[in-house]
Amino acid sequence: MDIPVLCPDTCVIPDIVRDLARKDVRIHEHESSLALLRAAQSGELKVPVANQASLEFRDHVEKVQQDARQNLKKRKRETDRLNSLAGLYGKPQPVDLIHWNDHDKRIRETAECWLQVSTILHGIPDFPGIIKCDHAPASGFILPEPVNRKQGLLLHGRRGD
Repeated sequence: MDIPVLCPDTCVIPDIVRDLARKDVRIHEHESSLALLRAAQSGELKVPVANQASLEFRDHVEKVQQDARQNLKKRKRETDRLNSLAGLYGKPQPVDLIHWNDHDKRIRETAECWLQVSTILHGIPDFPGIIKCDHAPASGFILPEPVNRKQGLLLHGRRGD
């Protein structure tokens, strides 16, 4: 049975945890990430990950999560301030941001799920169906492009717009 292979760049998993208020964060990328994670969890997708990615995640996730938490708190304070100010000139309406509570924990759990469903590769990958490439993209996923059953998968880099 042919199963698609998704090869994430080393920075993709920590990027899931990073501050949601960054200008380069796109909703469709997170929707796609969650759909791909569900596919990997159900066995419909293989995810080889370089050992370096798991080590970097372990070494940096606390700081990345702390930064995300602080930035979200800052955004909440700013939203509360703007809401209070606008309420001075009209009927005050509470802004419900309860779904922001513990967001950093939920998003970290999601990133850790990516590592749990991944096959950690040590050294040069020997993963069935992968044609090795000379270089990886600067960031993002290395998306598999089916060539044919005999050739396996041709990997190429692509950044989302």
